[in-house]
Amino acid sequence: MVRKMTSVLAMVSIIALLSGCWDRREINDVAFVMATAYDKDEEGYRVSFQFPLVGQLGSPGGGGGGTSGGKSWYMDSATGSTIREADDHQQQSLPRELYFGHRRVLIFGEELARDNIATVTDISARLPENRLTALAVVAKGQGRDILNAESTVERIPSEMIRELVIQTMGRPITIKMMIDNLKSDGVDLMLPAIKLAKTEPGSAGKAESSIKLVNFAVFRGDRLSGFLDEELTQGLLISSGYVRGPYITVNPPEGKEGRMTVRLVEIEQQITPLSTTPPYTYELSIRARGGVAENQSDFNLSHASHLVQVERVLNDRITTMVEKALEELKRLKSDPLGFGDALYRKHPDIWHEIRHDWHEDFYSNIQVKVNSDIHIEYPGSLIFPTRKGVSQ
Repeated sequence: MVRKMTSVLAMVSIIALLSGCWDRREINDVAFVMATAYDKDEEGYRVSFQFPLVGQLGSPGGGGGGTSGGKSWYMDSATGSTIREADDHQQQSLPRELYFGHRRVLIFGEELARDNIATVTDISARLPENRLTALAVVAKGQGRDILNAESTVERIPSEMIRELVIQTMGRPITIKMMIDNLKSDGVDLMLPAIKLAKTEPGSAGKAESSIKLVNFAVFRGDRLSGFLDEELTQGLLISSGYVRGPYITVNPPEGKEGRMTVRLVEIEQQITPLSTTPPYTYELSIRARGGVAENQSDFNLSHASHLVQVERVLNDRITTMVEKALEELKRLKSDPLGFGDALYRKHPDIWHEIRHDWHEDFYSNIQVKVNSDIHIEYPGSLIFPTRKGVSQ
């Protein structure tokens, strides 16, 4: 009996010491930030926030309790001399506590990116609640305009931006990757660039504003150097290995009429330094498998020797694209492919001597031999062209 009483008293004493849920946060008291946009402002920074409106996310027809015709998100912004101060000013206008643990996208306005993008990454890495797997993009213009755009396919614009990046890149650039890049020598940052664009529904529909991933932004250190156009972006992505299943259109061999498109998969690249004195020379090797996605030409793909001819034309096309991208990168003095890092890994003693003068004195004069090795493994289910008059 005494033993039972002792056990009961011990249990009661332990219960009294338990803290319980006194510091819990109810979901109705939290404002989930899905995306933030950072812009330069007269006061320092303007930070824009996008929140989901949970009550509007359900199906209008019932089941989710959503309201037909209403937006499923809300956007607001605040200014401050620092990012943290702008966050605090925004908090003062919200009845719920800001929570960044579910943030999916960070957008950097063009003016801020040209000034210094590292000022924003500090708070992203310093506060533990920030999600380092969030994706980073650069806006052409103001970042807050992107967050305020309509999203016709996805319920929230931030989710549309995220899906656009994932569809383009096999390895999307996260905040963690971005911070690691900014802290590393010998390789510069590159980020997807987005802008507002009008849809083209044709005569039957009405054009609307939408978000479009247009090209890529390249940096020198923590400052934006410039934007690449569509063709140069494709050359950059192929040579970096970041791209996801790109389509390359070429003229068919033997002067045949029409065009054909090949999709690349499993792209690999390797940079090898070949010299130890300036001008430094490199070999950039690109390897991938491909499949014919479309053949509008009268070139017959039924023979293995014909596929070899297509591979030759395709390799020439990719080599030209990459070489043009490299020339533009050297002009912008941006090294996102990491030629400096490749030199450091093979000849660290040389790199330590020239690292501070790499962009100004050495990078723009490097010579790169591009070797493209694409193997077409799949000519398509339809081997013969569909054009009339083509011999099988």
